[in-house]
Amino acid sequence: MAAIARSVVAVARPHCPAQTPRSTRPSTLCRALRSARVLRSRRFPSAAGRQGQWPKRLVPARAATAEAPTAEVLESWTHDLGEGAVSVEAVHLGSDVVVSIDSSLPGEWRLHWAVNGWELPPQSCWPAGTNQMDDKAVQTPLSGGFKLRFNADSAPQRMVFVVTNGEKWLNKGSTDFSVNIAPPSLKSTVDAIIADEQSSCLFKRYQMALGLTGEMAMVGDEGIALLFTWLRYSANKQLRWYHKEAYNYQGKDMASTQKCLAEAFQNMAQTGKTSMSRMLARMTLAGLPRGGGNGDDIRMTILHILRDNGIKEGHRPGIEDTFLKQWHQKLHSNTTPEDISICEAYLHFLHTGNWDDFWAHLWDNNKLTREDLAQMKSGWRNDDGITGPACHLPQLIEPMKHMLWILKVTHSGADLDSAFTMAHGYLDNDAAWNIGDMLKNRNEWWVPGKIVEIRESLQWNWKAEGSGRDVMLLDIALENYFRTVVERTDCRQMSRDDIVCQVEMVLRNGVIASEDEGIGKALALWQKLMGEGDRWSPRWSLQAKAALEVAGGALGGLMDRVVSLVEPHALALGKGIEDIDSSYVTNFAEEVVRGHPLGILSSLLTELQMHVAEAAGLSKWQVISAASPPAGKVLVANLADIQGQKFDEPTVVISDVLGGLEDVPEGVVAVVSSSVTDILSHIAIRARGQGVLLASCRDSGEIESMRGMQGGYAEVRISQDGGVSMAKAEAAGRVSGGGGRGKQMRLK
Repeated sequence: MAAIARSVVAVARPHCPAQTPRSTRPSTLCRALRSARVLRSRRFPSAAGRQGQWPKRLVPARAATAEAPTAEVLESWTHDLGEGAVSVEAVHLGSDVVVSIDSSLPGEWRLHWAVNGWELPPQSCWPAGTNQMDDKAVQTPLSGGFKLRFNADSAPQRMVFVVTNGEKWLNKGSTDFSVNIAPPSLKSTVDAIIADEQSSCLFKRYQMALGLTGEMAMVGDEGIALLFTWLRYSANKQLRWYHKEAYNYQGKDMASTQKCLAEAFQNMAQTGKTSMSRMLARMTLAGLPRGGGNGDDIRMTILHILRDNGIKEGHRPGIEDTFLKQWHQKLHSNTTPEDISICEAYLHFLHTGNWDDFWAHLWDNNKLTREDLAQMKSGWRNDDGITGPACHLPQLIEPMKHMLWILKVTHSGADLDSAFTMAHGYLDNDAAWNIGDMLKNRNEWWVPGKIVEIRESLQWNWKAEGSGRDVMLLDIALENYFRTVVERTDCRQMSRDDIVCQVEMVLRNGVIASEDEGIGKALALWQKLMGEGDRWSPRWSLQAKAALEVAGGALGGLMDRVVSLVEPHALALGKGIEDIDSSYVTNFAEEVVRGHPLGILSSLLTELQMHVAEAAGLSKWQVISAASPPAGKVLVANLADIQGQKFDEPTVVISDVLGGLEDVPEGVVAVVSSSVTDILSHIAIRARGQGVLLASCRDSGEIESMRGMQGGYAEVRISQDGGVSMAKAEAAGRVSGGGGRGKQMRLK
């Protein structure tokens, strides 16, 4: 590994368009990455780059020659074990996969390893000095490092290992190390997840997810989308966090597993092969706790609080407190991020003295109920969960504040204040001051613009390989708070000039993490438009209409790709796991895109289109889902009233009311309405997915003329200025395409 380090130089990262694999981008330096052996180190976070440059990446000084076989880095990482570190790099080189393993551990350490699920590796790949230990594993001396070579066509799916010196056995947190050699089957992974969920809990789920991160990263977008879907179900409590049959664990094990899992997704968010992979990994990290800290402090701190304040604990005599007894047992063997919420509610009770305030605080702030806490039975001698009541002991306020801090060190995630505290040591003075000033004035009107400026500067830190997870979690928290602040303002009450500025701000905020080429182009076009003079003139408004169409198309395209990746996994897991609510499964993918940081752009674009059309003297039509000019039999009916129906011939529906939550019935090829809906509504997403035209118009007069075609046949046309019209047609034969089945139309 040292030889690799000597052969690399730092280069500035070029701008990376969305969904374009790094190996196909035009930059010479990016092409070099395709054949590079990338060196990473998690132990030393990189300093923030200067503004105007991309984060530093480590690549070889020269790209591979045309004659040399192309080297694809499958996996490269270094894990700190306390006494030293283990470094691993897997490279696909020609017809072989070469795994290089090195270590800085002092003394006589050996690698205890196998392939797949602890199966004996083929003897042909054993390095010198390897000894077979049993029918499942072998051991190889770590001193000096070694290489394993597998034939790519017959290679095992992965290599697994732990490190031992005969007395100690070291692993990756609470799971074995795993190096992925060949991509796994997605179906087999889904089946394994479903099988494990029959008796799983949050800790076991995190352990399994950690073991799958490398494999799913190899699969690419679909693999990371599977992990995102599964862990989002978990974060939203659709999967059990506690199970009576699941084994208990110590706080230090949960802290270590959470830390490794967060770091794994942070790594994927930095090094994923496509912008979609990186964005999905970041979205997954947003729902995870940071992990780390001294997890054993959770158990010891609550123990000391009980003993120092004369509260009964085990066989020790003292004050009888049912709540503290139950919570202590949970903290001892099943601590989860919900303990932060429980501690905050208990502190609230200590201030008021009313036990009902404990439950009210839990519900108002975290949507936790009495039933939820009663189900927290996974713990030593705990068959009742957490029921209370608690004694009013105000002397515990200060010790419990310290307890809350201990819990947040391990379990907090993208909470803004906690994330800033955790990341403070990785920030330069300017960034730390700007964020601190913004938090002190978080309700001021200028905060959204300030957040965007901070995030544009901060990206050079968290996008740099080797940076810590805390800065990325801070950026996620800032991104979430930006959306919260922007959503407080009703865009219908804003001036048209303010909406123009708001659109630019949302695009700037959205492009930072999405790295989407379409969003980047929309931002560049919008900023050019804002620099033009004579705003709201017919000429400027025509340009604005074109820019709005580019922004809307980019937003819809990006979100449709997210839906296409996430929805199949949501349906598969929802069908296989009994715990998941079927209604939640149905709307899962759409809730993901509506909750995306760019989701707020949809309503802004919809509102601004009205002002632009009026200023330009254009049609008041809005085409939400474009399709080849569809033709069919005209039906005047509210779409909500024909849900579940099936039409045997292509049908054009004219609907007075469009709520946005309707489905498109089979056979419908176009929906025209006087109700305005945004491009991320349920009906809009379904229409684009089914290739159905969806258009709305604020002018009821134009819709009225179309109603007169009820029962006849018509073709729907879109003019160059975006207007929608209908021309009479007659039936002749069968139709193909457009999602409908029945007769084909020809114009009269």
